[in-house]
Order: sequence, then structure tokens, then C-alpha cells
Amino acid sequence: MKLVYILFVYSINSAFAQTQKYLVSFKNNADNKEALVSSMNNSFRSFGINGINNSQVNKSLSTLKKVNRSLYTIQADNTTAKGIKSNSNVRALEPDVSIVGDEIKQVPFQSVPGAIKQHFKKSKSIDLDSIIVNAVPSPLYNFDSDPNNWLVQRYPPWHLGRLASIGATPQNFFPYGQEYYYLKAKNDVVVYLLDSGVDPNVPELSGKVRLGSNFISGEDNVDYAGHGTAIASLIGGKYNGVFKDAKIVSVKVLDKTNSGSTSVFLNAFDWVLNDLQENYPSTPAIINFSINYSGESALLEAVFQEVYKQGILSVNSAGNYKTDACSYSPTKYDSVLSVGSFGPQINSFDNDFSNYGPCVDVLAPGSFILVSGPGNKGMGIVNGTSLAAGIVTGLGAMILSYNPGFKSEDLKNAIIKSAITNQVVNVPDNTTTRSVWNGFKGSKSTFTYL
Repeated sequence: MKLVYILFVYSINSAFAQTQKYLVSFKNNADNKEALVSSMNNSFRSFGINGINNSQVNKSLSTLKKVNRSLYTIQADNTTAKGIKSNSNVRALEPDVSIVGDEIKQVPFQSVPGAIKQHFKKSKSIDLDSIIVNAVPSPLYNFDSDPNNWLVQRYPPWHLGRLASIGATPQNFFPYGQEYYYLKAKNDVVVYLLDSGVDPNVPELSGKVRLGSNFISGEDNVDYAGHGTAIASLIGGKYNGVFKDAKIVSVKVLDKTNSGSTSVFLNAFDWVLNDLQENYPSTPAIINFSINYSGESALLEAVFQEVYKQGILSVNSAGNYKTDACSYSPTKYDSVLSVGSFGPQINSFDNDFSNYGPCVDVLAPGSFILVSGPGNKGMGIVNGTSLAAGIVTGLGAMILSYNPGFKSEDLKNAIIKSAITNQVVNVPDNTTTRSVWNGFKGSKSTFTYL
């Protein structure tokens, strides 16, 4: 299925009334600009729309310009847009919306509550997981069942230790947690990160990132906002990343103010599907899209459905508005995996910011998270459901590496049904308690004090 869009760009012209942005998808003749122009011209004439004249129509249609295989641009006022909507070849018409990506808030170390940094007095080496290892379900994916074959990262950031832990007891201390056990790649996996860009030169991402397309006009393919680099470090970073062998492709859709638009997102998804076919035709893929908006977009929903139908799972943050996640897109779509967040030590739901409700599929660490920043910013501590989504994206990539035949539905079900229930506390009503788990059951999972 090939989706076709036309973008109506905002402008004010002496020959036009004030215009607004529109997106339009067409049913047929998408590659034939002349046929589209002729068809729309006929609609204007046959429907005899009041307030429109030949000069307006000709002026508007003359601006029609193809951007890529499925996206056009055009200028139109509201009256001209009515004429376009009346065309029988038009699938849908909607405004193009400017959207701000999820914010991740910096947390100075001195602002971290003392209780979170405090270590409980326990013996030097405690095997807590083996006590409850039989109380959790077997993961719904194929991993190496021999814990001796898992690699270990000692003194990792707490979110990694938590991911590899079955136990709910407070062993995930900030900033360091229980040792992190993980697997090397068995098969390649590509992760498309639609965000503010990524700095591929930060130490923990060296050699792990390919800079894909930049859809932000007037900006270089550089992460000025810092959001994308932070998420990339959680997906596959050497120090903070879940799946160290992830092949990350950065697709820049947010500018330096962390803002984008539905037209940019549609263009980016079209590019992703084309790039996957051209450069990774036999490689499993997963998408991270940590962006939310409160409006409706039938076109964007159709794109997510198409991506899902093609076997690619999109992981989305639940949002940082401490309200019902079902009020936001694409969080409410069945075609995405939506992730809420919780904090360290007592595994408390992040009620200070995380969205909640039945549209949240799983929970993951999202507060007091250590990430890398672009340029010479080094590492910092941040909060946000985008971080939780990045962690789950890394987990999804690791699962795909060992289960390359998984389609989107398989991967989504595996992550949800293998998560551990009733370990996160202070969870709002009608919200899942499922916290993601990477499947490690080895009894050598311990924590050690310096």
C-alpha cells in the first residue's frame, strides 16, 4: 500500500486570503502531477464553490510541487481547500500541525532526593533474584538459556540493572544499580530513531550510528536539542545502552526547539520504509518515535498502521503530561507500543510526569536516568517517558536479534507478556503494572558495594 500526501504550506499572498496548512492523501494518479491538477480543476468547476475564481485556482495549482515519491507541496486558502476536499480522488484532508516533542528534564545531581541515593544496609553480596525466579513467566522469545553465556556490565546505571532483575526489592540504587546482564547480537537489527538527530561522535555511540535523512529545513543534520542523542545512548550506548550492538539510523524530524510537524513525520516514515527496503532488505527493524500530540491525524495513524502491517514495531513514549495517555497520538494507536515510566529503588510510578491509563502498554525506568548529551556536554541525569521508550526500544532490538522472524505483533506481545506484574507501586487506576524485563534468570545476578 502506497500512501500519498500533499502538503499545503502556510503563506499570505496578495492574490489569496490568509491560508493555513493542509495535508491531503490521494487515491489514484499520485505520480501524475498533470492528472492531479486537471482533476482538481474539474472539481472546482463542477462544484461551483462560492468565493473561488479561476485566478485563485490557477495560482494555487501552479504551486503544486512534488517533494518525494508520495509528498507534494501546494499553497491554498480555506476556500480553495474546500474545492480540493470535494474531489472524488481525495482520500483525506486535514491541517498540518506543528508538534513539540516530549521534553526530557535535566536533574542536577544535588537535586536528586537523598532517599534515592541512600544504600540499604544489606550483606555484601545477595542473590535476591533466585528467590523468586520461578514466580515469573518464561519470556516469549528465544534467548540463550545458559546464564554463563550472558555478558556482564558492572556498576551500570540503575536502569540497566533493573531491566535484568526479576526482584522487586530495592537493589536498583541511584546512580549505580545491580549488575547488568545482556547478550551480544546474534543477528543484525536496525533501529530507526525519529528524533532531533544524534551526535555519532560521543564516546559511547562511536561507530554505532548512521546519520540518515534530515527533514528539518534550515538546520544541519546535527542534534541541537540533545533529545535524540540521549535516546540513542539508552538504545545502544556502550555505557548506558540496553542493546550494545544496535545499528542506529538517525532520522531528524525535530528542530533545535524540539519541534516538528505532521508533514515532516509523514515524509520521514516514507523515507524509513524506502531506506529499509534499499539498505536493509533482510534485516529486522524497530522504530523509536518519542513524540506525542493531543490532536488527531488520520494520515499519521494510517502511516503507523502501514508500518505495523509491514512487520515493524514503533515504540512510543506515553507522554509527560501526567494525564490519560489515551488523549494523545500516537500513544493511543494499537499499532504502537506505548511506554510509561517509574523511578529507582522502590519502583514507584512517575506520577510527577508520566501519562497513565489503559493506552499504556508497559512501564520502564524513566526518572533519574543517566544519558549522553551531544558535543562536549558529557553525561547528565534526566527524567521523561522518552527515556523509558528508549530503554524498551533497546530491549525490542535485542529480542529481534535472537528472533529475526518476529513481526510487529509478535514483538509487541513478547515485550508485554514477558514483563513482570505488580512490582511497580503507586500506579494510577486503570494502568498496567507490567515492568519490562530482558529475560535473564541467572542466579549470579547480585549487587556489590564498593
